[in-house]
Amino acid sequence: MKEVQEIKDGFVQGLKERLSSPFYGYFLISWIVWNWKILYTTFFVSNESIIETYRLLKVEYISLLIKESCFSYLFLYPLFSVGFLVWIAPFITHIVYKKVARDKQDLRSFDLILERENAEVETQKIEKTVEKNLAEKKLFDVWREEYKKFEVQPLLFKKFQQILDSTYDYFGYVKYNNDFFIDKDILAFSHSNGLVSFQDQDNRKIKLTEKGMFFVSQYSNKIS
Repeated sequence: MKEVQEIKDGFVQGLKERLSSPFYGYFLISWIVWNWKILYTTFFVSNESIIETYRLLKVEYISLLIKESCFSYLFLYPLFSVGFLVWIAPFITHIVYKKVARDKQDLRSFDLILERENAEVETQKIEKTVEKNLAEKKLFDVWREEYKKFEVQPLLFKKFQQILDSTYDYFGYVKYNNDFFIDKDILAFSHSNGLVSFQDQDNRKIKLTEKGMFFVSQYSNKIS
């Protein structure tokens, strides 16, 4: 009795080990795929439907399907499918994985290059801004020296108020009816030194240049 129990336990244990093996799981799935018609007919098609369609009993029709399936469908094709799933599919998966990983690496490299290029562009913009600021500072230093020389010319310096009046009170006109006009000496000085530019061909209207605006700011601070 003990020997029978040992044989039974050994058989059950061996069956569990085989059923838990991936091979049998793959083979079962492959067999179902290749022989789905047999299983579908067995479990989901009624006997009456088979009789009406094929003039055969359900058992006879299933036996016919098994005979038509032959050895290839019942064993060889499922076995080849297991071989594909176990050996070939992992190899293909490995190739695809390497390709995807390489594409991701290429994409990361492209992103790094793009970020580096953007950083270089931003750096160039900052450098140009700094250069522009330095150039403007040097230009302002030159204008400041010219303004100091202008300050020591009392007659012209006093008449510079006419440039401000024309710009802010008389719409830039050199002469406005009989109420206002700019003296020729301060007009000539302002135009020749780049403080104003004429807005029309008849030289009837003036406009302050950037240098002129700088002089105005210095002048306003002086008289305020």
